[in-house]
Amino acid sequence: MKEISGETFTSISSFITGLSQEQMTEFFTRQKEKQLYVHSYIVNSVGTAASLSSKVFANLLFALIIRCYEYEYGEILPITEKRLAKFMKERNESIVRELKRNSRKKVYNGLRRDAEQRKFIDNLDWFIDGDNENPSGFIESERLNVKITAYLIVFFLNAEMEKIQ
Repeated sequence: MKEISGETFTSISSFITGLSQEQMTEFFTRQKEKQLYVHSYIVNSVGTAASLSSKVFANLLFALIIRCYEYEYGEILPITEKRLAKFMKERNESIVRELKRNSRKKVYNGLRRDAEQRKFIDNLDWFIDGDNENPSGFIESERLNVKITAYLIVFFLNAEMEKIQ
């Protein structure tokens, strides 16, 4: 499977952040309508008590992931709740089994590697962690969970793209 490049991530990120507030709201609404269950899964990863900043960044993370996949592979057909839930249940069970045998760090690194989107994962990590010039909208305690959620969505979307190619 072709990797999502750093250029694609940067291009999509620049596009989204260049939108006016009204355009951004419309863009997020369209993306959410197209992939409601993926959106819910990502936004729920920060929890219901999350700050407004975390919720905004979760929406942005969702839009970045979906648009990068659509840019590289074409439009994604709507993903059903049942299909996403089945996949996530299987992956979460696998993670629980791995955590019984390996350290959290080893399981985390395995997820990064197994996602088979190294450059894209690096960019998602940068977005989630932030840096001095672009601080993260996620608080420290949310970041690991958001990363794992993002990796699982990447796994899922890779599997979906392989079905249609």
